[in-house]
Amino acid sequence: MRPDAPQVLATVAMDLHEERSPNRTLAALTRHAWHLVGTGDTGLLTRRPDGSMRSAACTHRLVSRAHDLQIRLADGPSLSCMHDGTAIVVHDLTTEERWPEWAARAADLNWRSMMAVALGTPDQRVGVADFYAEAPGAFGPDELELGSAFARHASVALMSSAAEDRLREQVDVSNMVGQAEGILMERYGVDAEQAFAMLRRRSTEQHSELRETAAAIIQTRRASDI
Repeated sequence: MRPDAPQVLATVAMDLHEERSPNRTLAALTRHAWHLVGTGDTGLLTRRPDGSMRSAACTHRLVSRAHDLQIRLADGPSLSCMHDGTAIVVHDLTTEERWPEWAARAADLNWRSMMAVALGTPDQRVGVADFYAEAPGAFGPDELELGSAFARHASVALMSSAAEDRLREQVDVSNMVGQAEGILMERYGVDAEQAFAMLRRRSTEQHSELRETAAAIIQTRRASDI
């Protein structure tokens, strides 16, 4: 491992702790991953709430292309890493036999070797950090150790950012519902419980989420004030 790895990892941890929005966290993660391992380009493949995968952030557009190939083929080292939680190193894509179709297409993108490390916990994997290089054999034991160390910090940052984002969304929805209730109470002379029942009934009738119904009521109030 590079001699300054502990200091670099400490800097990574501090920088990631200061990030709050998911998008900025993803961008910071790819930047730090590329700088830490120092080989080729990097990208993050993350899991959506519905379980599907997406190419979330990359330092090169061809990393995103390699991600998209895996998603389209439903096969590849990153998806296997995501499923098993085990880090994967591909030393030469032109001779790789575990994912032959993906490997051949990725090699056509001029990638020759790659490394994938899982992000998250054994019970809750949230994505994969990928490292790609144009030369074969670019990732050895040192790079794998660095990538795994980075993954531990990245996992904490991603999961914390997602939790904070969900909390902010819950607070926003709660505030929105409260505003809509107040409008209904004033408009129809009902109490808070009756106003919430009206809001929920309207949401069901319109086949919309509660926050969407609340937002529509608030917008109608604002329009009437103009």
